[in-house]
Amino acid sequence: MNNATIIGIDARMGVCTGGGYFIIVQGHANPNVENGAFTTDTMPSSFQISSNSHFPINVNLNWKVESKCGGNYMAISRIEKN
Repeated sequence: MNNATIIGIDARMGVCTGGGYFIIVQGHANPNVENGAFTTDTMPSSFQISSNSHFPINVNLNWKVESKCGGNYMAISRIEKN
């Protein structure tokens, strides 16, 4: 598992944006964006987060880069709060 930080909600709307969360994974920066964050539009059902959650949220996760939208999205297979 990798250490990561959910830094906020992705409130953008567009073809490759909209909904989900911005996540920075320690040691694995997204080279396509300035702050190094990836976007995810889904979380495993066992992980509870909402628009009322307080950010940043430190987590451990298993993940991989998704090919959609130029590799800016990540798929999370396991996640837990630190």
